Amino acid sequence: MENGKEKAQGQQVQTVPVVLMQQPMGEDDEINLLDLWRTLLRRKGIILIVAGLTVAAGLAYALLATPVYKAELFLLPPTEENIQVLNVPALNQQVLNKQLFDVQSYTPEKVYDMFIQHLKSRAQRRHYFDTHKLVDSLAPDRDSGTSVEQVFAHFNKRLSVNRVKKDKSSVQVAFEGANAKLAAKWVNGFAAQANAATVNTLMQNVASQLASRKRALREQIAAKRKTAGLIRMDRLAKLKEAIRIAEKLGIKGNGMLSLMAGKSTIALNQTNIPLYMSGSRALRAEAESLRARKNNDPFTQGLRGLQEKLDALDSVHIDPSRISAMRVDQSAFVPDHSIKPKRKLIILLALFGGLMLGVFAAFLAEFLDKARQER
Repeated sequence: MENGKEKAQGQQVQTVPVVLMQQPMGEDDEINLLDLWRTLLRRKGIILIVAGLTVAAGLAYALLATPVYKAELFLLPPTEENIQVLNVPALNQQVLNKQLFDVQSYTPEKVYDMFIQHLKSRAQRRHYFDTHKLVDSLAPDRDSGTSVEQVFAHFNKRLSVNRVKKDKSSVQVAFEGANAKLAAKWVNGFAAQANAATVNTLMQNVASQLASRKRALREQIAAKRKTAGLIRMDRLAKLKEAIRIAEKLGIKGNGMLSLMAGKSTIALNQTNIPLYMSGSRALRAEAESLRARKNNDPFTQGLRGLQEKLDALDSVHIDPSRISAMRVDQSAFVPDHSIKPKRKLIILLALFGGLMLGVFAAFLAEFLDKARQER
């Protein structure tokens, strides 16, 4: 019995210290919000000073930072009337033996896509950059360390071309810059240059089609004339041989050939009559006429039709002023307000950040004071 009591007392002695150690650990780890609040009130001066300095710095940046303006231009696809002259009727006509050329037809959508490609073209942007000497306006104070390529990269980055989300057919061309007037001027000017470049490309394509069609027609006309000359020489050779046969047979006159057999007369089909049966006089007359002929064109079948088509193509004239690869929905105007810096947002962020830094500074000051007191 006594041994059992001693064991029980030993167990109680072992468990009591554990309970006594857990209680002070819970008190140390507990966060006293009231103490934190009192600390903030005691150090409110630090918080206000830090927040005030941060807001002042943000306000100074918002007021002193170079403003950035955004000029926007909105474009729409061309109408059928804007590209009507590109679809030349003469190019759609048939040529010899009903063969057709691969003629490229133009639709507003196709022309508009070509125009957008020119807007996004780096070559077009560089051409506008160099032609208008934008390096002098974008980097007037550049030094030897600033290259033209760097300035152009800056210009290219700020010039954007995007489709409008609500209307996919509409395209927005925008430029962001420090000079509002120049931004609007450059956007309108660049769009006009891209349109002119697109029209020039279209004109070159149509001119290439016309040249190809004319070249093919001229080749066909030349081939027909060559063939007509060979046909005339063949006819002369046949006439020469027929004259020789007619003279040997003593056939001088011409007329319908008939064979007399007894009292019957058999008329032969003229298609089967030999050429020499026409008589030497008629054959000599035809041969002399062929030798004297200077131009075979009137006697060449199909030649005049080809010449008519060639004349129609030669008369085609396309006025580039009647072509437009886009329509201006809204021209870029000089913006009244800058898009950067966003002063209200900067001040609000500065105030929030300043308060956070002020609270951190307050707790740091409190910690340092307690550390000095403990020493």
